[in-house]
Amino acid sequence: TQEGCCQLVAMLFLTGGLKKASTAMDESGGPSDEKLRQYFKFNIETDTSEVYGEGYRKAAKAYSKIGIEALLSHVVNYQEFPVV
Repeated sequence: TQEGCCQLVAMLFLTGGLKKASTAMDESGGPSDEKLRQYFKFNIETDTSEVYGEGYRKAAKAYSKIGIEALLSHVVNYQEFPVV
């Protein structure tokens, strides 16, 4: 459950917690900030592991219903995701 919550917070950070992403490649020819964010979000959303992937999907479902504060409070108190 903790890993799923961490993935959820990472996704929230990637989607709205950072300044606007640059679309330009970096000086060394690497991917732009925008492409890196897309890559990391895609990896979080499509992870097939039980702990991280399923954990993220359960956390995201609960977050969409009850919000981050209630979700994290429930996980801290009961060590499991709430039934939503």
